[in-house]
Amino acid sequence: MIAARARLVAGDLAGAGRLVEDAAEAAGEAAEEARCLRLASALARHAGDPDRAVALAERAVAVAPVGASYQAAGAAALAAGDPAAAVADFETALAASPTGELRAALEQGHAGALLAAGRPDDASAAFRRAAAALADRPAAAALSLVDGVGQLQFAGYADLAERLAAETPAGDHAVASSLALLAAGRALDRKDPEAARSHAERARAEALAGRSAAGYVAAAVALAGLADAAGDPVGAYASLAVGWATLRDLVGADGARAAFRPSLLELRRRWGTAGFAEAKAAYEAGVRRG
Repeated sequence: MIAARARLVAGDLAGAGRLVEDAAEAAGEAAEEARCLRLASALARHAGDPDRAVALAERAVAVAPVGASYQAAGAAALAAGDPAAAVADFETALAASPTGELRAALEQGHAGALLAAGRPDDASAAFRRAAAALADRPAAAALSLVDGVGQLQFAGYADLAERLAAETPAGDHAVASSLALLAAGRALDRKDPEAARSHAERARAEALAGRSAAGYVAAAVALAGLADAAGDPVGAYASLAVGWATLRDLVGADGARAAFRPSLLELRRRWGTAGFAEAKAAYEAGVRRG
């Protein structure tokens, strides 16, 4: 397994998977063999080989028909474009009445499979059950609901997403930031850029209050995109420039550069060197004027 980890670190998912399969063959004990097969299935899935992932997960189920094996089978079936099989696998795993984090993970997987199967209302119910399984950890439960909001929204079920968002406790800054950014996306889909900007500004403020670097970057980039779409290149540049400076205080110069430089380069590519320089100069002149 050490060699497999080395391949994984090197980005060789297929090679790591082959070594994990070898470890499964040599395991000599059902639980360890199934664990290796589940890991090999996940590696095949992430390597873009869903059929191999399905075959490996099916072997894991045959060796050890436990919840974790059915979970792997469900994830593989979903990746292979068979949501009905994925729903059945997750339901088999849930029939054992797991609790806590395992229950939450299985319900999340079940919800994703239901969504892919065209059953959004059932998926919403599964997202709620996933959060309920984490009732003793309110922050984790809220983040679980946020994930559900995002999945429903990206699948095109804005009304269900909005309903689930309204049920999500937003006392945590990270949760509030994520919900606000998702709300910005829904507003943009409704062709309401002003509301989208308001939500994105709130997302940025909440992320900063919670010192969430990822949330702050996402909101700042969203605001830059909104400004650019509105024909405000100076505002777009300003969002990224201010974001870079602010993030530098949170994570250091290297992290801020890695987060914002690609977006600035993309603006320069789209606007051209002269247009980018003009927006930058106008922003810097405004800063000097105070």
